Amino acid sequence: MITVRHAIGWAAVLGTLPYLLLKAIWLSGGTIGVTDPALFDDTSVLVLNAVTAAMDAVAILVALAFTYSWGLRVPGFFVLVPIWIGTGFLAPIAILLPSMDFGDPQPFLAPWVQPLVYGGFAWQGVMLAIAFVFYASHRWPFVFRLDTADVPAAGPVRAVAAHVGALLAAASGVRFIAQGTFQDILFGAFALGAAAGTVVMTNRIRGRFWVPVVVTWVGAGAMFSWSAWATVNSLGDTFLDGGAPAWPALLGTAGGLTIGLTSLVLLSGCGDRRPCTAEFAGHPRTRGGR
Repeated sequence: MITVRHAIGWAAVLGTLPYLLLKAIWLSGGTIGVTDPALFDDTSVLVLNAVTAAMDAVAILVALAFTYSWGLRVPGFFVLVPIWIGTGFLAPIAILLPSMDFGDPQPFLAPWVQPLVYGGFAWQGVMLAIAFVFYASHRWPFVFRLDTADVPAAGPVRAVAAHVGALLAAASGVRFIAQGTFQDILFGAFALGAAAGTVVMTNRIRGRFWVPVVVTWVGAGAMFSWSAWATVNSLGDTFLDGGAPAWPALLGTAGGLTIGLTSLVLLSGCGDRRPCTAEFAGHPRTRGGR
C-alpha cells in the first residue's frame, strides 16, 4: 500500500534525477548543456562534478531511509549529518528560486541548464524537508512535545562552545546583512536565526522546544554548507572562485559547524536521559537514537 510517506519520499528521489543524470553525462565525457567544453579539461571541474554527483546520490539514500522502516534502524548520525547539510544547501535555493534571474545564464552553460538544476534543487528541498518531518516525528517524538526548559542543562564545555558558535554566527549574519542584497539578507537571517536558536536552547528559555531546534537546524545548516562550499572553491582556486577573501567563508564554516555539533550533542543527550525521555519510558528504542 502506497502511503503519503512513500509518495513524498519517492517524490524527493525523482527530484534528484535530472541533476544526477546531467552529472553522469558530464563525468562520462559528454558536454550536453555546456557551451565551453574546454572548461571541463580543468581538474577542479571534474572533482567538483564528482563530489556534487556523490552528494545527490547520498540524497537518494537519505530519502529512501525516510520512506521505509529500515531507515529507523540506521544510526542517527548517518541520517542527521547528510540531511542537515542537504537542508543547508537546499533551503536557501527553494526560497530564492522565485527571485532568480535566468535570463542572464552563465557563459559556459546553455540557458536551460540553470532552471532545470535549481528547479530540481528546490523540489528536492521541499520534499526532503517534508519527508524528514515524518521520519523525525516517529523516531524522535520528544522534539515536538517538550518545552525548552525541560531539556538537560548544558555542561560548561558545551555551553561555552554553543555561545562561541552563536557569536561567530551573529558576526557572519551582520556581515551578510550589511551587503544589502536580498540573497545576502536571507543568508544573514539564517545566521542570526542560528545564533538566536542556539542561545534559546542553551539557556533553556521557556517555549516549545521544536521552534529553536528548527530555526537553529536550518540556519546553521545554511551557514555551514554554503560557507564550506565557498571555502573549498576559494582555497582550491576553482573556476567558481569569485576572488573574494576566504576569511568570511571560514567564519561562517566555523560558526555553522560549532552550532551544529553542540546542537547534536544536546539532542543526543535529550534522547538518552531524563527528563526528556521520562514520558516515553515505555517506548522501544532504535539503534542510534529513538
